[in-house]
Amino acid sequence: MIIEMTQFNMEDCNKPNECFVVSGRIIPTFENNVWKYTEEIFSEPYFKIY
Repeated sequence: MIIEMTQFNMEDCNKPNECFVVSGRIIPTFENNVWKYTEEIFSEPYFKIY
């Protein structure tokens, strides 16, 4: 979720990045003016950090 930065959450900006598990991906498609998506689950999840 993206939230607006305010004086109350300004200190969160400098927190260290935390890693998270990537277990799959979403594949979007657009056909006949309709968005749909499918989920692809990876056989081996991995950790990601930005």
